[in-house]
Amino acid sequence: MDVERLREIGASPEERRARYRELVRGFYEQATEDFEAEWGDSQHCGLFASPGEPVAAAVARLERWLVGRAGIMAGMRSLDLGAGLGGPARHVARLTGARIVGVDLTPTRVRLAARRAADDDLAPVEFLAADAMLLPFRDGAFDVAYSFEMVQHIPDKPALYREAARVLRPGGACAGTDWYHTDDLDAESYERWIEPICRLTGMPGLTSLADLRETLTAAGFRVLEAGDLAAHGDVGPNFARVSARAEADLARPDGVDARTLLLAESGLALRDAFEAGAFLMGYWVAAKDG
Repeated sequence: MDVERLREIGASPEERRARYRELVRGFYEQATEDFEAEWGDSQHCGLFASPGEPVAAAVARLERWLVGRAGIMAGMRSLDLGAGLGGPARHVARLTGARIVGVDLTPTRVRLAARRAADDDLAPVEFLAADAMLLPFRDGAFDVAYSFEMVQHIPDKPALYREAARVLRPGGACAGTDWYHTDDLDAESYERWIEPICRLTGMPGLTSLADLRETLTAAGFRVLEAGDLAAHGDVGPNFARVSARAEADLARPDGVDARTLLLAESGLALRDAFEAGAFLMGYWVAAKDG
């Protein structure tokens, strides 16, 4: 999908929800190369110990932190929702000895993830193309389900959590990190700060942590933790990093192409919403009832 079409679909919340598969695949077709150059093959925000820390170290720290929170251990069958290029799945497998099945909506990313896992000789890791709202697994197939910045792309978040609960055994853990707007954000502020992020990054819409707790509970989970990642480390460098890259791109004397302009605008929208206190990086840990 070209950038003009991405912008056309992105301009309407209704279209983003109705065409989310097309939108997500199209966005990552445009963004994956730049995201990999910036973040490697774990394309999610990091938890920084200091502003100057290498991004790879901060990203790995967040993955280790979530693994500990979720209690992933050797032998567990674990589901990586929105596996992307497979960096987190490979890291979790090496770290814990768990067996990882990663699913992603974008077939090209699934093929790359599988190739890299094979190159690493990681037998307990596999990947397949699937919609996280329609998982191709039997009931109770997994001990743990986790995700890094995936739910933000889902138009029907209650359906996603119900599906996660279905494929988990009783007592199984569900954990992740994601993008949220702050609680009690009014409609005008949502339109000013959050809607540009959704419009530019292929997202139907963002919810709050309060919404998350309610949705998890309704899906059959007991919420153990849900909060702002900033309570556990520095997330600010993530947004400083993307905005610095955006400003450098926009300052090029020869101008930028349509793809670079889209990604630069999205980076600045993220920074602006974060600095305005309208946007946060959140996390959750829950256990399936029963």
